[in-house]
Amino acid sequence: MLTWCRLLINNCMNILKKLKDGAVMMCCGKDKCPVMRFTEDKQIRIEDDYGNHVIMEVDQAKLITEALKELSKSKS
Repeated sequence: MLTWCRLLINNCMNILKKLKDGAVMMCCGKDKCPVMRFTEDKQIRIEDDYGNHVIMEVDQAKLITEALKELSKSKS
């Protein structure tokens, strides 16, 4: 069973979709939908549409929201 979560952020319908293998797809539109999943070592792996990926500790992944806020401040 697939679970959907829709969030309206910056006038864009963002969708979180839980995949059958337990991964979560983060999507905003028709493409550029990274997939996040746990590795065998209980780290976080984020993979883009082109097969590129980054692996990080869970504590690092939890900082992504705050990092985005800081980036947005410096962009203003």
